[in-house]
Amino acid sequence: VRSDGLLVLVSGPAPKEAARFNALATVKRIVSSDRVLDSIKVVDPDDLRPPRFSLELLRNDDGISLIGLIPDKTGRAKILGSIDDIDHETTVTDMLETADYTEPDGWNAALDFALSSLQSLPRSKISVTPEKVTITAITDSQAEKARIEKLLLKTIPETVALDMRISAPRPVITPFSLRLIKDEAG
Repeated sequence: VRSDGLLVLVSGPAPKEAARFNALATVKRIVSSDRVLDSIKVVDPDDLRPPRFSLELLRNDDGISLIGLIPDKTGRAKILGSIDDIDHETTVTDMLETADYTEPDGWNAALDFALSSLQSLPRSKISVTPEKVTITAITDSQAEKARIEKLLLKTIPETVALDMRISAPRPVITPFSLRLIKDEAG
């Protein structure tokens, strides 16, 4: 939907004529029908492709954010229930959208792995697609980094590709020293 002065242009693909009619009727309830320009195209069902499902899980000390498009059948309840198992007090920002398409092959395995990985990664970004899980995280030490990498490699399903970028702070050389020299100039 786009407005141009007093005109409202409605455009895009519609799966069938009934959907086109419903979209126009919704707009015409808000805007006078003589100001609505219809550019909606009814597409051939053979041209419709399922959307590309993906999920971003962002976790830090402030909470967990969920962003993406998931299959309707997966449902928010599964994802939110898994997050609730991590911490009942966690603030969750839910920006998920759903689409009524079948779950693609590999989606459930990738999602389950991502949700279980989130539990051991308090500062992380996890991206999920049906084919791949990408994990970017920060740990507190080199030992924790090695432990988490080992755990993730041990628990990843065979059908899921993993792209893992886990970082840890570099060891600090201590003790620090400071030397001051006083001469005639100061």
